Amino acid sequence: MFSGGVAGIEQWRELISSRRQEQIWLYATEESIYHSPPVQSKPYVVVDNLRYNLTYGYHIKADISQPFGKIVPSEHPSKPTIDPKPSDLAPVAWMSSRDHMYWNRSRFVRDLGNYLSIDKYGQMGGKELPRKGNNSTETLKKYKFYLAFENSCCSHYITEKFWIALSSYEAVPIVVGPSKADYEKVAPPESFIYADDFESFESLADYVNKVSSTPELYSKFHEWREKYEIKTASKADMFPFIIDSKACTLLEFLRDKAWRQDLPLSPGMDPYGEDWLKSCTPCGKHDWLRQYGLEGNTFLEDLGKKEYRQR
Repeated sequence: MFSGGVAGIEQWRELISSRRQEQIWLYATEESIYHSPPVQSKPYVVVDNLRYNLTYGYHIKADISQPFGKIVPSEHPSKPTIDPKPSDLAPVAWMSSRDHMYWNRSRFVRDLGNYLSIDKYGQMGGKELPRKGNNSTETLKKYKFYLAFENSCCSHYITEKFWIALSSYEAVPIVVGPSKADYEKVAPPESFIYADDFESFESLADYVNKVSSTPELYSKFHEWREKYEIKTASKADMFPFIIDSKACTLLEFLRDKAWRQDLPLSPGMDPYGEDWLKSCTPCGKHDWLRQYGLEGNTFLEDLGKKEYRQR
């Protein structure tokens, strides 16, 4: 089994050369392909004869799909009640401990702040969150909106940022990440604001301010709570070799899909294909958002020039 982390090309080749025929290799990661081995360092995927039997992770097409969160029917359907949000705070919160090499989220948030009042927490923001008990959650729960910006824009990469904003913070997520269609496949209906729907910073900010100041509009983003609730995954859930329940899920899959039917194991999702390696795109389709892709990030450009598969 292999999970996230950077492994040298020579180490991969040594492992492959000693691989026994009966071994089952699993590709498991909680990260987007941009932050997964062996893509993190050039020359990307160039390992000879690297073959996996199974994939496990957040992607909807993984053999064993384990999303960061999901909606489930509410056990006690009722009209949603959301605690009133204080009017003396900014309407929007953002929390980030670090920036990434894919797109410049911190500069984007800074520039959005020219049009929209945002309270920024964490190392990239400046404000400190209380760390005792649930105090940090209680602080962020006071905001109407939360910036749930993913560190990379790759197929179905919708992390705990989004799900915790909905469940723990009871906020409306403003999102940048994979396609809007990916969000709509898994998110509660009419529960989020997709930044790339707008033509400019100004139009996004105007809409958020309008929703914030209009109770009828804001309440529509919470109507889903009458029928559904959120079930979030734990850190351990994201890997099949940390807790017994997920190891059992893996063994049950092998039993039902392979051993009982005496079938060869081959992944339903090609880790080097369109759904995974080639699924990362610049964040957004509008120029006002795309411009925050970092200079010198050649990953996406290189993928467009060459066929990155095992050779």
